[in-house]
Amino acid sequence: MRDHQTRVGAWMIDCFGEEVSADKTERADRFIEEALELAQATGWTADRGHALVDYVFGRPVGEPGQEVGGVMVTLAALCNVHGIDIDAEARREVDRITQPDIVLKIRAKQAAKPTGSALPVATASAVAATALSPAQREIARHALGLDGRRRQSYRNHYVAGEGGDDFVTLREMVEAGFARQHRASPLSGGDPIFTLTRAGAERALDPGENLKPEHFPIIGAD
Repeated sequence: MRDHQTRVGAWMIDCFGEEVSADKTERADRFIEEALELAQATGWTADRGHALVDYVFGRPVGEPGQEVGGVMVTLAALCNVHGIDIDAEARREVDRITQPDIVLKIRAKQAAKPTGSALPVATASAVAATALSPAQREIARHALGLDGRRRQSYRNHYVAGEGGDDFVTLREMVEAGFARQHRASPLSGGDPIFTLTRAGAERALDPGENLKPEHFPIIGAD
């Protein structure tokens, strides 16, 4: 476990930097998120989670070291009953998240994370109140084919190779609900293809411009 903890510590600094790595509240947020996802994957239900939150926060606060021990014991017991090799899965996950392409995706998700929120992505209401950054808006207008002379978009796609600045910006847009990522194809030269959502496209429009209906149909329209 010491080697695992050391590897995770080094990955955190490389992926996020000192400040984010040292944020105790966010570290607890992400731990709870992963613990809930594990429980959900085993068939555990949300109503049990809500009941346990009320129960735990109605009791005296524990000592962190002892609670870590309890986490490790109960995690091992859970893995035993589900036939999961805890050490093998821990190594597999660290091997996965240290891959360069995965690091880029995680950084993009972190960059799009709403400030001060426990949630890893913006909610629908937060998206509604969020504007595109200058870099995002430039990419969005290019994706739509809007150059200041056209009054209506005529396309909806953008190809960006992994590792470039445009790719990182587009991944931020995906996490914020402004774009979607699609599989690469021979036509894209093997690079991922991105399209804008209506929310992203509408934020890129200048006054007097509109979106091509075929690319952005209104759901429920006749």
